[in-house]
Amino acid sequence: MRNFDADKFGGFANVDLGLNWTSSDKRYEVGVRVDNATNKLIGLQGYDLAGLCGCNEVSYRLPRTFSVRTRVSF
Repeated sequence: MRNFDADKFGGFANVDLGLNWTSSDKRYEVGVRVDNATNKLIGLQGYDLAGLCGCNEVSYRLPRTFSVRTRVSF
């Protein structure tokens, strides 16, 4: 079910960015992160289902994703 020509993916580069800040007393932390900053459609895995339905099933990495993290230590 794998490694057919229609399901081969070329090499890729993925860019993830992050920035964190910690207070001088290390009590507070704040962070921001961007995953897949280029928002590139990157194929991960494919299945050739031509014999079953004449189609291919492909899964991709997540699109550009933003996240924020906070932490307070007591």
